Amino acid sequence: MVIELGAHPALSGPIQDITTLEAFNDSTVGYASCLLRKKNAVNTMHVLACDLIHKGFPLMMSGVNLTFQGRVLTDLPKYAWNHQLRHWYEPRMNRAHRMLSEGPHDLLGSLVTGTNRLNPSWRHVIKPSSMPWITDHKLQGTTVYPGAGFICMALEGLIQAQQHSGKDVSGYRLRDIDMLAALVILEGENGVEVQLSLKPCSDKAIDARGWKEFQVFSVTHDDQWAEHCRGLVCIEYGGKGTPKSPVAVREWNDYRIRVSPSEVYDSMHRVGIQHGPIFQNLKAVQARPQGSLATIQTADTEAIMPYQFEHSHIMHPTTLDTMFQAIYAALPAAGAQLPSAQVPRSIKNLWISGDIKRGSSATFHAFSEVRDNDKQGFRAAVTVVDGDEGEVVITIEDFLFQSIGDAVSKRQPCENDKFLTLKWVPYLPTMKPEVLTQHLAC
Repeated sequence: MVIELGAHPALSGPIQDITTLEAFNDSTVGYASCLLRKKNAVNTMHVLACDLIHKGFPLMMSGVNLTFQGRVLTDLPKYAWNHQLRHWYEPRMNRAHRMLSEGPHDLLGSLVTGTNRLNPSWRHVIKPSSMPWITDHKLQGTTVYPGAGFICMALEGLIQAQQHSGKDVSGYRLRDIDMLAALVILEGENGVEVQLSLKPCSDKAIDARGWKEFQVFSVTHDDQWAEHCRGLVCIEYGGKGTPKSPVAVREWNDYRIRVSPSEVYDSMHRVGIQHGPIFQNLKAVQARPQGSLATIQTADTEAIMPYQFEHSHIMHPTTLDTMFQAIYAALPAAGAQLPSAQVPRSIKNLWISGDIKRGSSATFHAFSEVRDNDKQGFRAAVTVVDGDEGEVVITIEDFLFQSIGDAVSKRQPCENDKFLTLKWVPYLPTMKPEVLTQHLAC
């Protein structure tokens, strides 16, 4: 509030203002403010009143001193606001965002605001700055999110969706897992947006009652969606016991061929499967024809995370991926004869114990067997036991690895392939005139 003061007979000059404003520098009209920033309003009003009296302006002091007679209210409610009445409407989406019970998870992300709790979805932006370990997983020189990461993501989503069950978890089972397309992680701060959806299976499928179907998608800035992985997942409660091991846990003496872990990584690197230090967790390898025994030690991924903080998880992708790597040691010559990069494509059955050790420096022994090995791919089975107690903690049945070359040749042609395909043509400066004439004749 600003009071403009006109000329007064008792004043011979302009009124001295309380605060100088540039707009009134050349004006003969005085001004004074009722309020001043960061000062008590009662004090500033009293200062204004005193200043006006000092300048000779008549004031009604009863208004300044609040001496007027009025009716005092004695029946006001206890609180200034009646909380029994609703005076505004809060949209469901806003309340859903405000009432989120879970924060963003490193592997899973956050629940999509307002998502259907019967068919929940999580949104996650994967980028190297927030997940530094992904830069150690490359395929033919390109950073690719590990297929094991999709499985770990599905497990974390299932746990969040059913965390209030209150039952003892004996294990986690996944089946019919299809890894449909690689998820390429681009450099930079934009990252790749990924969404995980989880929905109950139809009651019509008798063999899938109690299971949930998961799907992992990525989406670009121009709203182009791609599906990367799908499968079924469920939690087993109570003491159902360990499932039958698909690989016989043999004596150590049965694996007579000693293999250096570096040989396994060199074999994979030769065909374009490149693992950095955080993914190189094979500590010892022994082999026999079509089989291997690998010792695995989990990596300390928390140490390289921003602020050295990492959320809890059933299994980290670096650990599960290393168990997949152990299968390559069961190939002839520890994978040295691979004709091309052969990567995980599908898993028929996967079981993980609810008591599996978590965190860094845990030790496991992976027993692997390989069959149907050819240039197109191979099938494998794995049994993982705890390094200390010897209990079976993971079983994998009918694990298919497929050649990238075979997968690429079957895909639909892309309009931009002309910019991505190598084509050898003659180099004109080195061609003889008669050969050049022959090429131009057509």
